[in-house]
Amino acid sequence: MLIEQFTNIFPSTEKKTLQTNLKSRVTQYKGVKLLALQTLQEEACTMSDLVKCLPHDVAIVECTSSHLKCSIDANIRSNGNNIFKEITFLENGLWSLEISGKEIELGNLSISNRFTKNSKGIGTVLKIVSLIRLCEGVIINNKTIMTRFHILENLATGTEASSRILRSVLCNRVTPLNCKTNTCIKCQRMTKTASLQNVPTMEYQTKSDIYSEGDEIVDKLKKIIPGATGQMVQLFLSQASNVDKDPRGRRWTEEMISICLQWYCRSPHSYESFRQSGYLLLPSKSTLIHYKNIVKQNVGFDRNIFTWMLEEATRQKLPPEGFYGGLIFDEMSIQSDVQLCKNGDVIELIGLVDLGEEGNMSNTLRKGKNEKSLGSHALQLVFLGVTGFRFPVAHFVSGGIQAPELYPLFWEAVDLLRMFGFNVLYTCMDGAQCNRTFMHINNLNSNFVALSPCSFSSMIFIMDSSHVIKKIRNNLLKSGICKSSTRLLTLTTSDTIQWLMFIDCYHWDKGNALQIHRKLSNEHFFPSTQSKMRNHLADEVLNSDMLNLMIQYQTHLGSKGVVLNGAIELLRYTSKLVSFFRDMRPVKQMNDTRLHDLLSVANFFDDWKTASLNNSSLKSVERNKQIMSIQCHEDIQSCILGMIDLCKVYLGMKSLVYITPGLINSDVVENTFNQQRSTYHGANSNPNAMQYRKALNSIVLGQGIISQKANAGKNRATAIPYNLALRKGTSNISMKTTSHEKSKVKVIRM
Repeated sequence: MLIEQFTNIFPSTEKKTLQTNLKSRVTQYKGVKLLALQTLQEEACTMSDLVKCLPHDVAIVECTSSHLKCSIDANIRSNGNNIFKEITFLENGLWSLEISGKEIELGNLSISNRFTKNSKGIGTVLKIVSLIRLCEGVIINNKTIMTRFHILENLATGTEASSRILRSVLCNRVTPLNCKTNTCIKCQRMTKTASLQNVPTMEYQTKSDIYSEGDEIVDKLKKIIPGATGQMVQLFLSQASNVDKDPRGRRWTEEMISICLQWYCRSPHSYESFRQSGYLLLPSKSTLIHYKNIVKQNVGFDRNIFTWMLEEATRQKLPPEGFYGGLIFDEMSIQSDVQLCKNGDVIELIGLVDLGEEGNMSNTLRKGKNEKSLGSHALQLVFLGVTGFRFPVAHFVSGGIQAPELYPLFWEAVDLLRMFGFNVLYTCMDGAQCNRTFMHINNLNSNFVALSPCSFSSMIFIMDSSHVIKKIRNNLLKSGICKSSTRLLTLTTSDTIQWLMFIDCYHWDKGNALQIHRKLSNEHFFPSTQSKMRNHLADEVLNSDMLNLMIQYQTHLGSKGVVLNGAIELLRYTSKLVSFFRDMRPVKQMNDTRLHDLLSVANFFDDWKTASLNNSSLKSVERNKQIMSIQCHEDIQSCILGMIDLCKVYLGMKSLVYITPGLINSDVVENTFNQQRSTYHGANSNPNAMQYRKALNSIVLGQGIISQKANAGKNRATAIPYNLALRKGTSNISMKTTSHEKSKVKVIRM
């Protein structure tokens, strides 16, 4: 070992090999200089004297009576900042080395941590430190995968141009003396390249293999069962080929694995019960779990998820218009807990706040301190195409996300979707304050349209229609003349709107032999905290049926019915709003009467707010009580104007697929949350972060990949496992990029 590193220890030596005889050789090293014994035994100096012994290129950081701290420029820049080797000399004769905040284990480099307190001892340490090479990470190429265990840096050595490199979070920062590269062992082991060879595979049979093995059996089966479908024949053949085999040697077709996995994801108990009944031979639970968990749903963006999404869209024969859609996001409350998960050599703590590199930095700047805290919410991002194609693309653990943290995550998701061929035209969100702040920091115009920094095209911001309707109902709940009421909604015609009017109307209808509005119940007018979250309860007190009931009630009251003019006027517009956003008929032209009705609703609420706020005869507090909350009015405008702009943009593309109003909402992400709360964790309405990530693959494989509400909703096909998706796809999966993007290196965070 010493002979191999001799030239590294003594760089000025010359190595020469001599042939002494026919069978032996001698290696000579010339130029080796050892320090004289008397120089090593010089008198020890104090720390202040040692400062005078330092060369001019060594910077003094701190000097006290107990220690001396200095730094040497490593001639390497990381993200534009110079990297220094910081050396600390202690009074007791020990020294330590620190690089980029990480203390270097000198023992691992076979270097002693003791020094002689004189000029020669200081010079020896400085020379050793100058010979220590720094780890320069792994250079990125177009196949390099960045996981959550990596750090992305722009590294430049000397006068060379900077290059993008990946560094492991466990990087040693230095390389051993015997290392032939400038990359430490931790960075080498934890950095992989994306290729189909890295995907775990299992043996399976194709349909052609089974048919070729038993053509005679196939003919016999078709004679016995003349109307047998291809799937039935495939089932019989798979049973015949596996019945006499050991359970560990059974092989299944792709279609059999796919359908059994979908069954297992929807109901594991029923699948296991039928499998153990003995009527059919089915793949074991461990086999299905292996396929289900090939892709790990880790926090952040994962290249494999986007690849799986692209392959599913291709397999479903999605039309070009189906690659256009929106990015829907929302948060769900999860249990604040920490779990341990082992990934190779790394033990990961799951449950802490993780918003990606930019999001974590924004969180630190906002709080003013760098600390890890328990996550209380899961942020889910879902892509929803205009044809109904839906796919969850990423999730993050947060403590209640804020706009500065949401901003980089949203636009990074848009950029990654664009790299894989999916174009985001709009985003839909609820009316939370953080979402409203996020909407404003994107420099929206009057129609709630912003310029995308990814493609420099328009991005439309739409408030979820279901949340808008519930906000209108909640403002009505607060309107009245009793002590508990905080508002008294008053139109520009001075007609008031009180919730008591709706209650009296309901009680009158309830006393009729034949009810006019049969869907109404006490839950509609006296909602609990949980009932206020149900969409249909808000829809049914603001739709056209409620308008008809209120008109009939006014007729019943006779001359006294004039007090209901305000409520009827409001219901005329809210019924149009509910009718449009629950309509499953597509908008095929801009002169559609429904769009004109929708614009009239926006004008009604805008004129009502403007007239009330400009009424100088009332105090500011009284003016605000006459209208709905400012946030509610803003959400109404965003919901309506954003929807009209989306129809205008998509109709301008002259496609054969049109915008379906009933599909533009956040129901797709709410459906994911409902399955997380009730389907995959039992009666657990508050899963933890580990349970949340494990259920995502089950949701993708268990539900229809195309929404049943869409124009293409008749297709009930579900997703197939990632491994089978790659086999069905092309052998070389490529991202869709434009010509000027092909030269750029893209790193995808997992």
